[in-house]
Amino acid sequence: MPIDRKALVQRHNPTHNGSFDPMSPFSVGNGDFAVTVDGSGLQTMWHEPLPSLTMANAAWHSFTPERPSLRLKEYDANGRSVGYMSDPSGQEEAFTILRHNPHKANLAKIGFTHPAFDDSNALFEAIGDLTQTLDLYEGTITSTYTLLEEPVHVQTFVHPTKAVLCVSISSPLLTTGLGVEFAFPYPSVELSASDWNEESKHTSILTDHTIIRVVDDLSYSLTVHSEENTTLVQKAPHRFLLMSEAATLTLSVAFDFFDTPTQNFPFSLALKENRSHWVHFWETGAAISFNTTVTRAFELERRIILSLYLLAIQSLGSFPSAETGLTVNSWYGKFHLEMHPFHALFAPFWGKGELLKRSLWYYQSIRESAQKRAQEQGYEGLRWPKMTDQTAVTPH
Repeated sequence: MPIDRKALVQRHNPTHNGSFDPMSPFSVGNGDFAVTVDGSGLQTMWHEPLPSLTMANAAWHSFTPERPSLRLKEYDANGRSVGYMSDPSGQEEAFTILRHNPHKANLAKIGFTHPAFDDSNALFEAIGDLTQTLDLYEGTITSTYTLLEEPVHVQTFVHPTKAVLCVSISSPLLTTGLGVEFAFPYPSVELSASDWNEESKHTSILTDHTIIRVVDDLSYSLTVHSEENTTLVQKAPHRFLLMSEAATLTLSVAFDFFDTPTQNFPFSLALKENRSHWVHFWETGAAISFNTTVTRAFELERRIILSLYLLAIQSLGSFPSAETGLTVNSWYGKFHLEMHPFHALFAPFWGKGELLKRSLWYYQSIRESAQKRAQEQGYEGLRWPKMTDQTAVTPH
């Protein structure tokens, strides 16, 4: 008997009912670009240690162009001395530079604002009657709640192949001051990938509905497309406010990293392509349904479904995945190649080998440095690095 895959997947849709757990936020993504949101359906609240971030495999930042050399620490390997970049003693500054740079950056904080509230956290705390569901089968987050005694409905998703965040908002509050704020931090090596205290170290320039960002060696832009008439104004050096007089607002927020221009995808087209992508993801390849109410079996099924979804949006991009994918900046957003099989090797076993192939080019790109590393340590063949980045320069 065929498995009803839609029913299998959707019975495990995670939901927030009545309140939002900031340590269990929902994310949407495509493997190379991911957005995590709070109960508002956007990134209204700022919560440590797990803030809602906008992350991309293309967004690497270095606070210095310096790439110092390290003195190696020698280890005995079966009677042979082998040097490793593992000891910071006496070279702490150089070690830290290589360890921290480059690192991932939080591209933007996109959340609600309203003149009735002093800040976005106060607005978030005023949300009531929350119901938020992540529809795994369609890759969308639906958030419904009340604010100032008015209903708010938000739908959030990411285009399946482009760095485009799509949001649909419906509320009478849009006609009375509810707006969408775009705020930009300076990148940080911390888990949040964000430093809100360094306004002078980066620039944000508004041109029509495009915000151009220049942050040391990282440059990108954010363009806001809407089916309604909107105004986007700059309120502070790195804060911008989008307003609409209509009771509905549909947005396609496209991030452009210049070497890979992002095409404008109208909301309706992006929604169609997103649904098609996720239906194909779930309806092809392998599936397991235990079709039972036995608690342990049901829990195993739930973990399988959630793992497939999370790994697809966080870890099956064009680079090996970081430890926490594109959720937060653990280990500076760098990837650990010994973990790549854990993050991605499941794909071919589930009939999704094409998703694994997206990142395999990376090994060919660093082949020369891997061969040199092996030779320096007296090994034949290739020696892949451990914690590393797109350049394969690493202190490990």
